[in-house]
Amino acid sequence: MWHNSNVFAIVQFDSVGVEKLIGILGFSLFGSLSLLPFTVDRVKDDSNITETHKIILVLIFGLIWVLASVGFLCGLHGKSDFEQAVCRFTARLGILGLTLLVILNLIWMLPSSTFATVCFYIFMIAAVILHIVLWITSCLVGEDKIEEIAGTEQQ
Repeated sequence: MWHNSNVFAIVQFDSVGVEKLIGILGFSLFGSLSLLPFTVDRVKDDSNITETHKIILVLIFGLIWVLASVGFLCGLHGKSDFEQAVCRFTARLGILGLTLLVILNLIWMLPSSTFATVCFYIFMIAAVILHIVLWITSCLVGEDKIEEIAGTEQQ
């Protein structure tokens, strides 16, 4: 009978890989939560932000929060390949969302129409591009795959 020693490796989580992802998700959840009061106050007081932009900002924040919390649970309790993929995917989205939220709050601290404001908008665009490029690169070289998180046998 054919026997593959790696069959059980897919079922068991590599605790180091999962801890990394759960750490990223926790950082994303609690970091964004700590910025929420300042962000809400700033959005309410800023007359330059339209109601549509306020709604979009709140929806994006809520979406990232929901995805990161689901990813956190998948990292803690998930055993299937799908749950592990959700954990990795939401960890990347969560840290990108937190990065954008931090940069946005920094932009709001600056006087409008300054060179620094333009630089921070460039930083925001660069952050999105770099996150996407690094994600694609890790997928192409095989570092962002199921076996990376769950593929080591526990001794």
